[in-house]
Amino acid sequence: MLLAIWFLVTFVPALFARDLTGFSVFGWPFPFWMAAFGAPLIYLFMIWYYAWRMDHLDEEARSPGQDE
Repeated sequence: MLLAIWFLVTFVPALFARDLTGFSVFGWPFPFWMAAFGAPLIYLFMIWYYAWRMDHLDEEARSPGQDE
């Protein structure tokens, strides 16, 4: 799922940049907004989610007698 989100955030705005220029977010063209603000925020969220999820999976896999 994260790989699909990464692919969409990285390549879809670049592939459709000319078609998306008519759409603006806070006064800036959408492709500029996505490259400058949207994509880095989504990447940070993805990193946070991956770290959080792996931490929970590690806790589940840890046997009860193991120390940290």
